[in-house]
Amino acid sequence: FIAQEDLSDATARGVEAAMRAACDPRVVVVQGLGAVGRPLAERLHASGVRVIASDVRPFEGFGCVTPEAVYDVPCDVFAPCAVGGVLDARTIPRLRCQVVCGAANNPLASEDDSERLRLRGITYVPDFIANAGATIQGASTAIGEAHLIEGRLASIGQTVRTVVDRASSEGRSPHHVAVAMADKRLAGLRQLGATR
Repeated sequence: FIAQEDLSDATARGVEAAMRAACDPRVVVVQGLGAVGRPLAERLHASGVRVIASDVRPFEGFGCVTPEAVYDVPCDVFAPCAVGGVLDARTIPRLRCQVVCGAANNPLASEDDSERLRLRGITYVPDFIANAGATIQGASTAIGEAHLIEGRLASIGQTVRTVVDRASSEGRSPHHVAVAMADKRLAGLRQLGATR
């Protein structure tokens, strides 16, 4: 059994590693202070990052912005950590950040939104890389490889660097590069399984 807090903390640690691989964050806007957003904000704040947060419930400990104005705040990183589908043709033009990297699943409303971010010069760290911490923690524990969790969490940063560098060199969005890399890896695993 793995406690929810442990999975949330692992996810927050993975998001932080992904974020730091994409840039040197000094100001981060965290959208949503839930199970992952709160520990992420606390980790960043403890390391000297200025955190500005938004949530539908009252909170203390960080700078505050209303949910309606969260997209307009100048920052290094915009971290969607609440619901999905929040980045679209209406909200992306309002962003004032260099990087989008958060814990929310499917923060893009559509595939086209990854290209909208790219055209604005905003680096998008794919959600399924950034928020992989819980999967790493849970799967590693389940198969008896808990001793490898730290290294696997740290590898999230390297994966982000690989994806972002490739996206830059190919003139594509990191989202599309990451999906292509994942598809290629899965195809290789299927072929390997078929030959056994």
